Amino acid sequence: MTGTPSADVLVIGGGVVGVHAAQVACGMGADVTILDMNIDRLRYLSEIMPANCRPLMSSPALIRDLAKTSDLVVGGRPGGWSQSP
Repeated sequence: MTGTPSADVLVIGGGVVGVHAAQVACGMGADVTILDMNIDRLRYLSEIMPANCRPLMSSPALIRDLAKTSDLVVGGRPGGWSQSP
């Protein structure tokens, strides 16, 4: 919307759910950060996502910091917690 600052969206996980959520948010003009723990996945996301999307290496501290300032936080959980970012 014209005259309105863009939303800050945090997407936790660069899997199917996370990528689709990030694509929608980017398409709506949001500033999107995708967190993942797989460096190869982050490289891939850097290549395919638009400029308003930042893939970053995930950590508990980074999630805490970004979640405090984000307008929206999206997370999709795989079958077990052992692989969650």
